[in-house]
Amino acid sequence: QGNERKVNKVNYYERTAILLPEALNIDVELLSESRKRGLYEASVYNAKLTVKGKFDQPNVEKLSKNIDQIHWDRAWLTLGISDTQAINRVSDLNWQQGENKTQKIDFEPGTKIVKTIANGFHAPIDLTTSKDQTGHTFSLDMNINGSKGFYFSPFGKTTDVTIKSDWPHPSFQGSVLPDKRQISEEGFTAKWSIPNLARNYPQLWTLNSANFDINES
Repeated sequence: QGNERKVNKVNYYERTAILLPEALNIDVELLSESRKRGLYEASVYNAKLTVKGKFDQPNVEKLSKNIDQIHWDRAWLTLGISDTQAINRVSDLNWQQGENKTQKIDFEPGTKIVKTIANGFHAPIDLTTSKDQTGHTFSLDMNINGSKGFYFSPFGKTTDVTIKSDWPHPSFQGSVLPDKRQISEEGFTAKWSIPNLARNYPQLWTLNSANFDINES
């Protein structure tokens, strides 16, 4: 009837923040084995891994000026692996909050971020009571089988990797070659120390607003 009305509407969207570890340490023992089928022979390996690291407390507030609520109770840690059928055993996640509080958390199937990390598993973590702390440490052990190659991604702000193997004929590939290597008839040892400046994705971003190729390195 000729009257005007103005409506202000506020929309709420759910976003997922991705935080990479401040430090990531991977120690690997690779034991080789030959498998035969008829005339064919293939080399396979068994890998024993110890993964340790540290997360800074996520500064999610700096991602946007329009954050209404942060669901600290719905955090989780994801570990990606290209072929989950290769897993023999995975320990519980040892998650330390503060100086004296350590939790053992069971892993669950799936990464919950399949567009970024397609295969793997995750552990739910409640950060409600620890959101004011400076950081968190974690560790876990894995045993996996594989063939052809063993690769890792430099997710840490500093990623340190040590691989020891009884395989005497390694071929080092990937974006970054080892800093140190020793090869003999008994096997090889190789060490990497990779800063985050060697990759093209940040330590913290919003999954819904940025898309990075985390497998580039």
